[in-house]
Amino acid sequence: MSIHFRLPEYECKNCKTTFIAYSKGIECPKCKQPEESQGECYNFVVTQVGTMLHHKDEYGKFFPNGWFVGSYCEQVQGTIFRVFDYIEQNPEVGWDEFLKQKMIDGDGNEFTNEEYVRNLFIAIDKELHSLTPEERRLEYEAGFKKFEEELRIEEEEKNSKKLVNRIKKFFISKTR
Repeated sequence: MSIHFRLPEYECKNCKTTFIAYSKGIECPKCKQPEESQGECYNFVVTQVGTMLHHKDEYGKFFPNGWFVGSYCEQVQGTIFRVFDYIEQNPEVGWDEFLKQKMIDGDGNEFTNEEYVRNLFIAIDKELHSLTPEERRLEYEAGFKKFEEELRIEEEEKNSKKLVNRIKKFFISKTR
């Protein structure tokens, strides 16, 4: 199973360009204005690396066997998977050499800002290699437990609202 995550798309307040605001103060790839996202996507790099590692364990490569693109975030993810698979399969090609090439995503769109793309890939590469496999496993498990707890709380809240609505309907039916 491939893992998808969706983060809010950040739209530059100045030129309306959509991009992943993956760190505080990152500049818009088009007009160079600093982002003002309030941290909506700051966890993109860590989440992307977790997804990549899951896919690597599951499929032996970063790009999963099936990948549906339903959002801008998923489009960027797919491109990153392909790039990291390419770099891994071609170790003689360094990041600098690779990033000089024309960058095209899975839909045929050309990336227009090499500095933004370079910095994003370098941040992901750094995060990918920052922990040992055991440290990464422990971090992943802790994150998954937190995610499960958030889902449990959300489900309890839904059930509580359903119960309140059923009680309201009961009392309304008895007052008619």
